[in-house]
Amino acid sequence: MDIIIKESGVAKPLIYVDSKTGTECTKDVLNTFGVLTNGCFTLDEASGNYIAPLDDYNWWKEYLAMKQEEEKTLFALCNEFGEQAVSQIFMQHQHLLNTDVEHEHEAMEQIFALIRTQLSQDK
Repeated sequence: MDIIIKESGVAKPLIYVDSKTGTECTKDVLNTFGVLTNGCFTLDEASGNYIAPLDDYNWWKEYLAMKQEEEKTLFALCNEFGEQAVSQIFMQHQHLLNTDVEHEHEAMEQIFALIRTQLSQDK
């Protein structure tokens, strides 16, 4: 999905791919976060493209890249240890995600470490 940068008019890609299916789903993910309806990104009716200020685009590009890496890590853990076992431990520790966006990635990394530790011991 391309986003038109408000300040320059230049189209820049913003891409999120579902690790499990390989499907590009950027618009769906942004919709889930309300980005396409809360005024952060605005739709240009004439072209059908979304427009965003450069700072907002950069923030979302970085955030989606981080979420993409988290999804890949979770998918790899499921492949290594089994989806059911990973899901069970993830659910036990999901309370760690009750944090602000700034610390969300650290909480995910902590959960991944707990999953690795616990399931490696079970092998």
